Amino acid sequence: ARKPLTGNGTSISGPCEAIPTNVGNSKLKSSGTHSNRYATRQIRADRAPGGKPYYFYSASVRFVTIYPEQVTAFTFCDRLDATEVGSRRMTESAKTQIIIVEDEFATRKLIQRQLERAGYRVIACGDGRAALEPISKMGSGIVLADWSMPEMDGLELCRTIRELERMQALTHIYFILLTAHNSKEQVIEGLKAGADDYLTKPYHAGELLARIQVGQRILRLQEELLQRNIEYQKANTQLALLTRKLEELANTDGLTGLASRRFLFERFNEVWDLAERYGHPFGCLMLDVDKFKKVNDTYGHDAGDAVLKEVARIIRETGRRPDMCGRIGGEEFVVLCPETARDGLVALAERIRQNVAAHTIVCDDIQIKVSISCGVAEKTPATPSPEELLKNADAMLYAAKGNGRNQTWVATGTGSGEPVAAAEPPSCYNPPYANSDNQR
Repeated sequence: ARKPLTGNGTSISGPCEAIPTNVGNSKLKSSGTHSNRYATRQIRADRAPGGKPYYFYSASVRFVTIYPEQVTAFTFCDRLDATEVGSRRMTESAKTQIIIVEDEFATRKLIQRQLERAGYRVIACGDGRAALEPISKMGSGIVLADWSMPEMDGLELCRTIRELERMQALTHIYFILLTAHNSKEQVIEGLKAGADDYLTKPYHAGELLARIQVGQRILRLQEELLQRNIEYQKANTQLALLTRKLEELANTDGLTGLASRRFLFERFNEVWDLAERYGHPFGCLMLDVDKFKKVNDTYGHDAGDAVLKEVARIIRETGRRPDMCGRIGGEEFVVLCPETARDGLVALAERIRQNVAAHTIVCDDIQIKVSISCGVAEKTPATPSPEELLKNADAMLYAAKGNGRNQTWVATGTGSGEPVAAAEPPSCYNPPYANSDNQR
C-alpha cells in the first residue's frame, strides 16, 4: 500500500508544498482544483540512487497527492507568479515579427490567425511589392511568402531581400517560401533564390509552427553572433587603443614629450638608410643645456624639470615638420634633419640657441634664464655610419662647451670643427655660479 503525501498552496504536510499536475509520470498523482492564482514552481523530484532526477514546470494545484515509490525528495527551486510564467512563455514568440505575403485572402487570413494564436506579431500583405515597406521597417524577422503572386512573386521578393541584406539595409531575414510546387527542381530553384526553408500547400498547422520555430532559433543565433562580433570589435578597438598608448609611452620621453632615446635611434637608422640609398643630404644637431646641474642645485629639481620642458618646447617649435627631436638623456637633446645640408643645419642650430637664450623660464615665481651649446655634423662620404655622425656632433658639442658655452660648432670635412659665431655674453640665472667652469 502506497502512503500519499498531501499538501496545498499555503501549508504542507510532508516534504512537499505544491506539486505540478500533468507531468506524465505515473508515480506522481494529483487531485484538487487547479487555480492560476497560486504560485508556480520548478520542482525537482530526486529519485533513488542511480536514478535520474525529474524536472517539472506547472501551475500549482490546490491539493496534491503524491505516491513517491522511487521519488525520495522534492526540491523547490524558483517561485514565480503564474501570470509571469505565462508571459515568459510568450516572450520569444512576441519578440519575433512575421510578415505574411499571400495574394489569396482566405489563405492569408488563415495563416495570420494561426500565427497570432501562437503569440506572434503578424503583418499580412497581398503581394511582394506591398510587403517591401514593412519588411524594411522590420529589419530582422521572418517572412512567409507565397511563390506565385501578382506584381512581385515570392522568388523576386526573396532576391530583393537578399540584395538589401548585402547592402546592409536589412539585418537578418529568415525567408520561408510557401508553394504548391512540390517537384525537387522547383524546390531547388527556390532555395537557390535565397529562401531558407519552404512549405508546400496544403500545409499542416503543426509543421508551419515548427518551421517558424526553426526560423526563430536561426535568428536568435544570428543575433547572438552579431552581438559577439560587436563585442569582439569593441575589444579589438580597445586593444588597438591600448597598444597605441603603450607605443606612445615607449616612444615618448615622459618629461618633455619628445622622442625617447630608443625610438630616436630607430628613426636615425631609417633616415640614414634613405639618405644612403638616394644620396640625399642629412645631418644632426646635438644640444646641451649649459650648467644644468647648477639649476637643480640652486632652484631644485622641479625648476630643473621646468627648464627641460621649456627647452624641449622651443626645440620642437623651432624645428621644421620633417625634423625629429628627441631627448637622449639628462639635459642632452638630438635633432635629426633629413634633406638638410650644412648651411641649413647651422641656421637651425643658431635659431634654437638664440630662442633659448632669449626666453625667460618661470617656475613658482622664479625667473630663470638658460643657454644651450650646439654641435652640428653633416653626413659626408667620409661618414661611415649613423654612430659616426652622432659622434661627430657630440665632439662639436664638447668643443662648444670647452670654448665658452652658448655657441654653435660645426664639423668640417677635415675631421675637426669650427665655431659658427663668437659666443654671446652668457645668459646666466642670477649667477652665484656664473664663474664656475667645471659644470657643462
